[in-house]
Amino acid sequence: MPPVFPPGPPRFPIPVISLTITFFSILVLSLKRPRFSFDRWFALFLISLSCLHIAHLVRRDFGQYYFDFFHISQLLFGPLFFLYLKDIFGIRIGKKDLVHFVPYLLSVVFFFALTSFEDMFRNVEYDLFFGRGNIVLKRLTFFSFLLYSTFSLYRIHKVENEMANPIIESIQFNWLKTIISLAILIVLYHAVSGFINGQSERFSGLFLPPIRGYDILVFTILFSVFGVRQSMIHSAWLLGQSFAYPTTKKKKYEKSGLEIEKLKDYVHAVKDYMEVRKPYFSSGFSLDDLADHLNLPRAHITQALNEVLETNFYHFVNEYRIREFILLLGSSGEEKPNFLSLAFQVGFNSKSTFNDSFKRVTGDTPSLYFLGKSKKNES
Repeated sequence: MPPVFPPGPPRFPIPVISLTITFFSILVLSLKRPRFSFDRWFALFLISLSCLHIAHLVRRDFGQYYFDFFHISQLLFGPLFFLYLKDIFGIRIGKKDLVHFVPYLLSVVFFFALTSFEDMFRNVEYDLFFGRGNIVLKRLTFFSFLLYSTFSLYRIHKVENEMANPIIESIQFNWLKTIISLAILIVLYHAVSGFINGQSERFSGLFLPPIRGYDILVFTILFSVFGVRQSMIHSAWLLGQSFAYPTTKKKKYEKSGLEIEKLKDYVHAVKDYMEVRKPYFSSGFSLDDLADHLNLPRAHITQALNEVLETNFYHFVNEYRIREFILLLGSSGEEKPNFLSLAFQVGFNSKSTFNDSFKRVTGDTPSLYFLGKSKKNES
């Protein structure tokens, strides 16, 4: 009877830990109010990253097929992060940017075409592209990583040195450059270790230990933690609340290169849109919506409101809502109007926000304001 050895130590559950981290990061971004378009791009990036963790988990119960399919998501890392950078830098993303997803979509189509064979795992082409060999997918991923990492570093360098761009106030360039550089080093290490370990006859005695799994774990932690933090800081800056984040760099708006007359034109355009279209009646109206309708950069609208009107987007929009509330209150004709119901009609979505805004605009609470108005009417 062969000897029975005690079971070895349990394997470190990298996929479970990584997937949990990405799940909570995506949850934080989905619950964040308000959300911007760059939040969606970053959430999509995290979802594509989580596909690698899902691949390892589903292989145990469903087999190699699902493992191979979820690994195609590696081709999305570069495009999604690059588009996230463009958006957070205030560069408009158009339909032409969909070209970045062509390699991924073609790979998915090719994957399903190859899996239509009766015995796909014995198919040479399948093994070459997606199977255990997957030389093609590895090389595509390698070049995609290097290409988009280089483009991203170039974009960061360009924006960082544009003193005419007010966006530099709220972007933590160091964490972006560090993580991208780390990604490049990891990819290069995989390439070099794969080459050296695969040529054991030529490099006798030299062996580079694999880091597969741990590299993705580190990658997931860094991107999730610093990405969510960057989203919070930049969102606060766009809404004129950068004082809430002491890490936000303080740079003078004079460096933005926008003349005061240009800023006044922006404010005039914003006011015209608000007064004619009245978008503030929608509780979901956001700075992204305003920027899209006016075809202006978010950062320039923020700067115009701060410099010319000495206010932020939140206060600016809520002032319009308070004016509409007062008009509705005056025309209601009720002895005891439902303040909260009227507040919801003009675009507020919470009682506390309405009360704070009303107090800031009028100097009174809604009840005291209505009482004072009633006494004036009686006299």
